[in-house]
Amino acid sequence: EKQKTAYEKKLQKAIDTVAEGTVINIAAGAYDELLTITKSVTLKGPHADPVLGDEPTAILRPTLKPTTGFLIDIKNEGAHYTPIAVTIENILLDGEQAAKKYPYPYIQINVDEGVDFYLSHSYLAYAKHPGNLGNQTGWSIVVNNANADIDSCVFKKFSKSAVNSFGYKTTHIRFSYFEGEDLSS
Repeated sequence: EKQKTAYEKKLQKAIDTVAEGTVINIAAGAYDELLTITKSVTLKGPHADPVLGDEPTAILRPTLKPTTGFLIDIKNEGAHYTPIAVTIENILLDGEQAAKKYPYPYIQINVDEGVDFYLSHSYLAYAKHPGNLGNQTGWSIVVNNANADIDSCVFKKFSKSAVNSFGYKTTHIRFSYFEGEDLSS
C-alpha cells in the first residue's frame, strides 16, 4: 500500500500528484479548499470516532465559491469507466462558512458513476442556505450510479435524506448518526 503524508497545506495538489491507490495521510489542521478527485486515492486524517464524540482534527472548511456546486467532487474520467476506489476517513467536512457566504444550495460530496466510495469515521457539519431559497439543508452526499459505504459518521443537523442515491448501484449506511437518529440497527 502506497502512503504519502500531505505536508503541504494544499490537499488538491497532493491528490493530483500521487499515484493511483495512494493513501494520503492528512495532518491535523483546517484546509480551505474545494476538491476534485478523479483517481483511486484514500484521504486519511488522524484517528477519530465522531459517533463517540471524538471529532476529526483534519478539517475541510472551504470558504470558496463552489463553482461546480460540490465541495468534494468525485468523478471517474477513465476510459469505459474502469472503476476507481475513493476512501475518505477521519475528516470533518464543514460547509457552513461557504453556505453563509454563497446563497445557494450545494452538495458536500458528489460521487459519480464508476466510483466505489467509502466514507468512514467522518463528521459532516450542517450548512444553512440563506437567500431566496430560504433556510434549508442541502443534500450532504449524492451517489449517482456508484457504490457507496458510509460507516460510523455523524451528519450534524441532517436527516436520513441527506444521503441520496440514484441509479442501480448500492449505498450502505452503518453505525452513523443523523440529527439524533441512530441508524445502527
